[in-house]
Amino acid sequence: MLALTVPALTMPALTMMASAAAHDPEPTAFDAIVSAAPARLVEIVRQVANDTTIRGSHEYEKETSLNAAEAQPNSSAFPAWTAGGQVFFKVRRQVLSPAHFFQSTDIGTVTVRYVVQPSTSGGSELRIEAVFIEDGHRHKPHVSDGSVEAAEYKAIAEHLHAIEQQEQEAREQAKRDSDEKETTALLSSITEENARIAAATRDRAALEKRVQELRRSLSARVKTAGVPLKSAPYNHAPTLLPLGRDEMVTVLEATPFWLRVREPQGQEGWVYRLLVEVQP
Repeated sequence: MLALTVPALTMPALTMMASAAAHDPEPTAFDAIVSAAPARLVEIVRQVANDTTIRGSHEYEKETSLNAAEAQPNSSAFPAWTAGGQVFFKVRRQVLSPAHFFQSTDIGTVTVRYVVQPSTSGGSELRIEAVFIEDGHRHKPHVSDGSVEAAEYKAIAEHLHAIEQQEQEAREQAKRDSDEKETTALLSSITEENARIAAATRDRAALEKRVQELRRSLSARVKTAGVPLKSAPYNHAPTLLPLGRDEMVTVLEATPFWLRVREPQGQEGWVYRLLVEVQP
């Protein structure tokens, strides 16, 4: 028995092991360890088994595959599989001496069997086998040199890679959408905060304007020079200082005849109401 080395494919989710028999009448076996979950691999293998193409063999030199193949629920081309998992078959009948089957002659049927099983490593185990059986009375089997198994495996790997790539792109798009949503929310919050700040600024300006208005309304102008600023609201109270003509004082308190005021230097006292003019 000779060992057949199959070049490793560059699909990131797959690790491959292969063996083939170049001179052994038993069908070849191509075994691969796949990191994908069994349920996912089953669906991919089902697609490949139903795609009507057997890769890695041909009838005529200018062809690269066998077309018009059919998926079958079972086949007698191989011994019954009893080791568990899920089994698929793809069959092409009336094939004339297909390439890559040892000493193939005459017309017969090419059958490919795929077996998917759970792997102890957490992924899946994939087995692919192919055989050509003549239609003559002997039904002579011709083993594959591994080309069909490797080509079918490559198709499965490409399907898996495409799905993983789509999922990665979907995750990246979801991340972009999430980031965009978060950015939009932040921008909205900033806009709302800016609006609140602008409103507060307007309110503050309005309050300051009102304070100025109130201050003006509570100011009084001294009518004549020498108006006495008294320490209490009666004529005989001591004079704190004289106020100048047109001097502006701030009204702090009012009685019918007297105003308690603060002069510009900060001195507080009382002036007779008729001696000042309260500003409008």
